[in-house]
Amino acid sequence: MNTRWIGAVTLGLWTLAAVSGCGSSSPTSPSGGSAGGNVTSGATITIGTSGAVSPAQVTISVGQGVTFVNSDSRSHDMNS
Repeated sequence: MNTRWIGAVTLGLWTLAAVSGCGSSSPTSPSGGSAGGNVTSGATITIGTSGAVSPAQVTISVGQGVTFVNSDSRSHDMNS
């Protein structure tokens, strides 16, 4: 019986992890970075019509956000 319980808990955790990872990766509108939505932008990064990113590197302070402006015709994923 103990093996069944461990198996059921493991299956439940895997299911929870799989479901929580689902969702859209391409938002259609900007999203806020804090619960209150009052994040000060420390930098703006623009994606040009050719997909070029400018500037390529920015430095911000703790608590600040980064504003992305997508001027390209397709969606982009950004990483830090």
